[in-house]
Amino acid sequence: MQQVFHNFKVFMKQAWEIERRYFLYLFLSFVGIVIFSYYTIQTPKIVLDMIESSEIDIYKVLGIFMVLMVSALLWSYSKVLYTPIGHKIRYRYLLQISEQYISIPYEKYDDPKIQSDVWKIMRPVSSIDGVQAFYTNIALFVGNLGIFFVSIGILLKIQWWISAMIFIWFGFYTALSIKAANKVDEETNKNIHLRREEWYLDDIAVDVAYGKEIRVFQLQRWLENKLITLHDNLNILTRKNETTYIIPEIANDIFQFIRDSLIYVFLITLYFKKQISIGEFTSYSVLILQLNSALMAGTENIKQILSKHDNYKKMIDFINIPKQSNEGRPIDFNQKWTIEFNDVWFKYPECENWIYENLNFTIEKGKKIAIVGLNGVGKTTLLKLLLRLYRPTKGTITLNGIDIWEYKLDDYFELFAPVFQEINIFPFTIVENMSFGRQVSKESILRAIEDSGLKTDELNNGDLDSTYMTRYIHSDGLNLSGGQSQKFVTARAFASKRPIYILDEPTSALDAVAEYDFYYKIDEIMKEHTVLFVSHRLASTQFCNEIVLIENGTIAEKGTHKELLDKSGRYSELFKVQAKYYQSGEAI
Repeated sequence: MQQVFHNFKVFMKQAWEIERRYFLYLFLSFVGIVIFSYYTIQTPKIVLDMIESSEIDIYKVLGIFMVLMVSALLWSYSKVLYTPIGHKIRYRYLLQISEQYISIPYEKYDDPKIQSDVWKIMRPVSSIDGVQAFYTNIALFVGNLGIFFVSIGILLKIQWWISAMIFIWFGFYTALSIKAANKVDEETNKNIHLRREEWYLDDIAVDVAYGKEIRVFQLQRWLENKLITLHDNLNILTRKNETTYIIPEIANDIFQFIRDSLIYVFLITLYFKKQISIGEFTSYSVLILQLNSALMAGTENIKQILSKHDNYKKMIDFINIPKQSNEGRPIDFNQKWTIEFNDVWFKYPECENWIYENLNFTIEKGKKIAIVGLNGVGKTTLLKLLLRLYRPTKGTITLNGIDIWEYKLDDYFELFAPVFQEINIFPFTIVENMSFGRQVSKESILRAIEDSGLKTDELNNGDLDSTYMTRYIHSDGLNLSGGQSQKFVTARAFASKRPIYILDEPTSALDAVAEYDFYYKIDEIMKEHTVLFVSHRLASTQFCNEIVLIENGTIAEKGTHKELLDKSGRYSELFKVQAKYYQSGEAI
């Protein structure tokens, strides 16, 4: 319950900060429903007593009617006012989650625990039955609580044991319902992989990237069988959860029958003993119906309010992860600089195996360096360390002798123009993809496109402002081939005009001839620039001042292309093997 109270406090604080009128609307709702409930119960008695006495007070009837109408309007209108607030807060949390995902340190973002909890983090805001329902149920519960207090107060006038019985059962039934809701939440979280699989299968059905494989490999029946099996498992889970929910409901139905029977027997006895009038009998009958409705609805409200708190906690904890700090030393971009890896060791959190051990090498301004090695040796991990996406486990990486983690992050990122293995083209205009909101001239963009090897007629004649990329948002967007896409993101790096260009497997989608042309062009246009080539293919190495071969978590060999060939070591072996394939017209 401690977690429930903590989450409740957080949500109420959020409501206070975003829309304080929410609490006013709760008060108005409570007042409206209390007045409406009281007069709904009392009106039959008042009217029937008038009929029995043959004295109709029209003004009193009209007064009661006006009170009922005004209180009903107050109650209903307060609901109209408070309902959108839950929606507003839900979208505020959704925005905060999105901001967190793009702002927290990359090593947190890349944490498998956070990635596996995505569904739980998003669940409270992905539909109206999470955070939004929490605020709505608080307001509805306040209204039902008003009905409960009015009804219990009137019942106390008849017999205290009736109120006590109802009150005790309400607590017991609520506890049963909360226990059932928590069990359902626990079962849902235990089988969260089913929901993730459902999302995934739904996504790939409409994702163009999977379209060719699905058709050519005739995966339709295979995927359909997976969906059928998945839905069978989800149906089993749903039935299990429904069974859990129905036990308290059956118990409550039995109790209601016994309770109402006792109350009606008691009321009938009082009537025949002339202790209550027909009007009072009718009013108490309305009270029973109203109380039943309030108890059922109120218990459902409590159940909803007190459930899903494991997911709320994960969402709140995620939102509270500290964002990346931008504090630190400024960088003088005009001075000569050197980046050094000094005895760097690294392994991923909670992993036992070292990716790097005792790594030492230097990146100097104006040099072209190739970092090569077979797939899986950790070349991309080295870039993550260089780009301050991860900290070394041991050792330091320095810029001009100062640990790179001491510099302002924004300044440090301004050093690099990376082209990552993952090709990400955003569904916006060419200009937006090239500039990302910065001031970049169209001449610079066109020059970068040309330097990358793309032709402007491949980009709708270079209409930079109105040509949208991909068809994810715009139906007339431009879809590029794999090789074109690789050149496009390379052009984006060129357009940024930053001191260090990082090209991670930049030619994986190009054939051998296009690959050679690409590196030749890079060598020609970037004679004065610092370029870091990262690849398992060695076509780039002949254009570089230094080659760093990585194997077994460390630098196996280092030198120029000629020096390493003359050495006849591991680099020479790999180069000759790959050269054989290039000579035969194939590439690996």
